[in-house]
Amino acid sequence: PGAGLKGSKDEFLSQPPGRRALIVGAGPLGNYLLGLILFYVLFVSGLPTLGTTIGGFIDDYPAKESGLQIKDKIISVDGQKVNSWEELTSVVHPRPNEELRVQVERNSDILEFNLMTKDKKIIDLSGKETTVGLLGISPDNSDLFIKKISPFAAVKESTQTVYEISKRTLLAILNILLGRLSLKDSVSGPVGIIYFSTQVARKGLNHLLFLAALINISIAIFNLLPIPVLDGGHLMFIAVERIRRKPLPLKVQENFAKAGMVFFLALFLYLTYFDIWKVFFK
Repeated sequence: PGAGLKGSKDEFLSQPPGRRALIVGAGPLGNYLLGLILFYVLFVSGLPTLGTTIGGFIDDYPAKESGLQIKDKIISVDGQKVNSWEELTSVVHPRPNEELRVQVERNSDILEFNLMTKDKKIIDLSGKETTVGLLGISPDNSDLFIKKISPFAAVKESTQTVYEISKRTLLAILNILLGRLSLKDSVSGPVGIIYFSTQVARKGLNHLLFLAALINISIAIFNLLPIPVLDGGHLMFIAVERIRRKPLPLKVQENFAKAGMVFFLALFLYLTYFDIWKVFFK
């Protein structure tokens, strides 16, 4: 009986499927665009970036007994200059169990050390076990500099960042569904997000903007999942309608929506429980 339900001309269900799909997709698209704009603003105004100053050593790793000292600033690895901690790890991680020539700056002097990396097995976002090389050093979190790029380069950089975050988020969701990643360790609920946001806000506006951009991209992707009550669920119903050439009975849609609500209530309670445990008891 609900299959042929029609409202007035301006009501959502009265619109043709294509127009309804555009209306539904506008929400996630808005989140995507906002995330993209925030990343663009961050790259142009300057993103706080961690430098290469050593802040500590990890036990049982080569660096601790190598002669390196806390506050040494790493300037190159095997002749390749490194300006940020991200660049440093990108050089070291692909080289497990290899000897590296590390140059550091100490009190205006340039010193050189030969260090053997130690291998460590980790699970990457694709759910596969991979081996990375580690020196056993941790960064000095006070060594921050503002990394600025030109407005033109920021377009490419922000687009690439959104793409990488989207890819990693989708891989994480896939691996949670396949049981390769733990849901409680990979996803935060409202309590965890609020707690983490307050911690990030203390570090400054740029850090908070970065988190806001990240959350907007994640919301856009999550909202497109084909689950009833999400925009992705509505798009799924519209796709089925196009295939069947008529909408699903309203009762069927309502039952799917109820199942979706039960799922999200259970997910909310599950994540909230573990958020409280992680925030207050760990």
